[in-house]
Amino acid sequence: FYLAAGVDLNNDMALPSASSGAEPSSSSSKSAAEQILREPAAAGCLSVTALLALQEPRQVLGVSGNATAEEIKRAYRQQARVYHPDKHRGIHEDVDAAFGQAFVLITRAYMTLIVHGEQHNEKLQLLNKVDLRQ
Repeated sequence: FYLAAGVDLNNDMALPSASSGAEPSSSSSKSAAEQILREPAAAGCLSVTALLALQEPRQVLGVSGNATAEEIKRAYRQQARVYHPDKHRGIHEDVDAAFGQAFVLITRAYMTLIVHGEQHNEKLQLLNKVDLRQ
């Protein structure tokens, strides 16, 4: 719905490829990272892989179609805490990248649903320039 160009959500994980300049990691740490990304990030939450596959802002935040602004804000804050990249920093480069992508996706969903008007368009355009593949 508002992802940066070049991100393939049909891919099992929208993560940087090994050719992105990152050093190749051992297969055991790579498989451990993949397992982390496929497991629910917290109780009652989606895995990072599942979250990155969502396209609708309300699905990303997990709110209904008739959610109030307060419910959307509460859902955003809860999701931001769970998927914040600093909380998962240093586990593996793919985990770092995936949680960063998830956080940007959550922020875009929130801005799409809650912020309106000219200021909304400027902020969303700026956020859309973020390359999720980094």
